[in-house]
Amino acid sequence: MGTDQVNTFLTRLAVDDGVSASTQNQALSALLFLYRRVLHEPLPWMGDLVRARRPERLPIVLAPDEARVVLDHLTGSEHVAGLLLYGSGLRLLECLRLRVKDLDFSRADHGARSEGETRSGDHAAGGGGRAAARSVGESW
Repeated sequence: MGTDQVNTFLTRLAVDDGVSASTQNQALSALLFLYRRVLHEPLPWMGDLVRARRPERLPIVLAPDEARVVLDHLTGSEHVAGLLLYGSGLRLLECLRLRVKDLDFSRADHGARSEGETRSGDHAAGGGGRAAARSVGESW
């Protein structure tokens, strides 16, 4: 099997079979392993191969007015959690693990705990939680 056959095989994987770039690269790696380690054949034609690239993905970010619409549709504890997530940058699990004693409304801060952490004196938000704590305080 030469360059043309390998290129045809990898192109067929991507175009006809619709596999992802990572699957195509894994198939190429398997062929490289076969030739190098099993068949012990040199691969002088490897410079001609085109490796698949993963598509660049841009994160989807809501505009402030879109976020406000989402937050306005939440009620109760979901509304409070949404305000904390949006305003302080907490991760979902950090937000769900927050306790009332972790919130410090006088400092507009929170003490987010990681898994297994029991100390309540660790304040992870710095200044980022101030707007969220203010919003949560106004909601209650």
